[in-house]
Amino acid sequence: MKLLPFTNDFVFKAIFGRNPDILLDLLNSFPEFAGDKQIQDIQILNPEIPKDILSEKLSILDIHAVDKMGNKILIEMQSSHRTNFTKRILYYWAKLYSKSLKTGEKYETLPKVYMFNFLNFNLLPQVEKFHTVFHLLEKNIPNLRLTDDLEIHIIELKKCRNVYETSQSNLEKWLLLLRDAPILKGGQMKTLAKKNVNFKKAISELKTISYDEELRNLYEIQS
Repeated sequence: MKLLPFTNDFVFKAIFGRNPDILLDLLNSFPEFAGDKQIQDIQILNPEIPKDILSEKLSILDIHAVDKMGNKILIEMQSSHRTNFTKRILYYWAKLYSKSLKTGEKYETLPKVYMFNFLNFNLLPQVEKFHTVFHLLEKNIPNLRLTDDLEIHIIELKKCRNVYETSQSNLEKWLLLLRDAPILKGGQMKTLAKKNVNFKKAISELKTISYDEELRNLYEIQS
């Protein structure tokens, strides 16, 4: 039986939303979290798949998390391009940011909100690299940020065409696995599994979901 794709939002959340250890490894593979900036701990705030998964409004299955420092993290896997997608990215970032301030709290309590958009399509055709990061910057002074609270990551999986042959970083290997899991050969899968214990666990979780009749039916209905 063919493995289900990580690039499906239902599959992605079913695995990473219930396994903070492998999600933490994926996030820490980004260069922005290298060295002393590494995320030490993460709590997933919405680990469960909603019961009304088949409703139209729940076609977006993102993951909300918070790190040890109180920073919020929003992670989404999107398989196909939609109209005004960049506006939707900003809207979901703003929604989480505004909800972080409770009545009576001061603005300085607002946390930083990281947003990670894993896309199985090309959103930025003018850019060759697969990973881009956006902040609020001054127009004529690119090094001047208005605030550190906004950080939006765009990861375009389609741009990692030859990553298996050339990959050296943990991030590139993660992106290979996310993009190509259903078509990887047995030897390639085993090689990846040996590279990182979290790859092995992610593959095992993917196999569990793929071979579960009820979950596979849910995937096929909602896809």
